[in-house]
Amino acid sequence: AFDALAKVGAPDLHTRLFTLVCLLQRALSYDVFHAWGALSVAYLTVYTARFLAVPAVVSYGWQLRSDKPQQPFLWDWVARQVSAAVVPSMAEYERLLDALTINVTKLFRNWSVYEAIAEHVIPALWKSETAIHVWAAGCSSGEEPYSLAILFHRYAALHGLLGRVDRVDVLGTDIDRASLTAAERGEFPQAGFEETPAELRERYFSATAPFTIAPAAKKLVRFARRDLLDEFPTAPGGYQLITCRNVLIYFDRDTQERLLARFHDVLAPGGYLVLGKVETLLGPVRSRFTALDARERVFRRA
Repeated sequence: AFDALAKVGAPDLHTRLFTLVCLLQRALSYDVFHAWGALSVAYLTVYTARFLAVPAVVSYGWQLRSDKPQQPFLWDWVARQVSAAVVPSMAEYERLLDALTINVTKLFRNWSVYEAIAEHVIPALWKSETAIHVWAAGCSSGEEPYSLAILFHRYAALHGLLGRVDRVDVLGTDIDRASLTAAERGEFPQAGFEETPAELRERYFSATAPFTIAPAAKKLVRFARRDLLDEFPTAPGGYQLITCRNVLIYFDRDTQERLLARFHDVLAPGGYLVLGKVETLLGPVRSRFTALDARERVFRRA
């Protein structure tokens, strides 16, 4: 796949791409060529071409998406080329890394999922007298953990539990530092509210730009940088709720199965796992969960 870059009249791009990919691999501390699916490799090609402004390579990236190459020898060959590559500037590398790891998302994205969480999960978790540990994996700029915090706070307000709301601890993690910095601010553009119910927007966000989340909900959330293929966070007694939506699709099946097994291990007994709409349980771990709402991809640890 990468060899073809040299055939579109851009040999300098050819070597620069090798170097960028391997710097990315080093920064992420895992074998991106093995773990990422073919579609993600295609995106890597497209993003790099966009940064270096080579339309021919953009076209080739979409062709790669259709071809879905899987040959392991291809990645071995790529690795061998790195020794001769010219190292690009760190600024160029940082821009590429940011582009590859920042996701565009919205508050309460796919509202029906949050309705299922509000109806089935949150009331059950509030019945416990212990701390409620929630993990939003791959949280981007904070939309998902803040959305969850708002639902927990709303339930507490409706049921006279605000005096105990501090027992809710929502952790948002992502690999991208820029996204986490934005998440810490808790500010969102107008476009981020397209799926937010009016009642929640009025109650939990400022009325004027920058639209900032209310301190009462914000204090329930904290953020940390984590690489899902490296280090999983843990919570005393396990997490009662983990959301990992539209993240697993970027990995191959073997990696997905390993991640799902690890999610199971850090969940508390009876804890809940929420996946993206196009994701599902794979491999042996399927027998360790029951589907609470199969349509909305809400599962419970057996």
